[in-house]
Amino acid sequence: MRRVVVAAPVALALMLGTVACSPDRTTGLDGPVYTSVADLGEDADVVAVGEFIELSRTVDEADLYEEGDGGFIEGDRGIELDLWSFRVNEVLQGDAELAGQVIEITQMSPRSTEDAIYSAEEGRRAVMFLLAYDNGETYGVVGIGAGSLEIRGDELVAPEGVDPALRQDVDALGGLSSLEESLR
Repeated sequence: MRRVVVAAPVALALMLGTVACSPDRTTGLDGPVYTSVADLGEDADVVAVGEFIELSRTVDEADLYEEGDGGFIEGDRGIELDLWSFRVNEVLQGDAELAGQVIEITQMSPRSTEDAIYSAEEGRRAVMFLLAYDNGETYGVVGIGAGSLEIRGDELVAPEGVDPALRQDVDALGGLSSLEESLR
């Protein structure tokens, strides 16, 4: 099953307690729980290596969809998202034409929920496992933030708040070259 960026507001998903995910994944309140880098890669449209440039703007989730799309009910604007400019230096999986471009990546605003996995910071180098929004200009992070691996020197570091099994898998990979080999 191929997962896409879910258009329904997170609040609605939390109320209903349902999240679409592959049968071999467990589900947390806010989405599927990823336990391996292979799972992140399987669900990503694009895996990009690059660097966060700056926080471009903050938008409501509904702003990323055409009116009438996204499953929003009257008066609901969804969650607040920070849009970050991200310079793509290399594409490990997906649309190779993104290399050299600056794209926008959503991060669930820490002002929306204290449970947000927030990995963006100016100048931070990262490997991003991304899902394309329908507008083709904006990307969300797989696993609501779990698919954002910081590059520290030669090491990859999983964000705080991810499943311990994913953290162990990232640690076992070692560096970026091992990740590239595992995605082939």
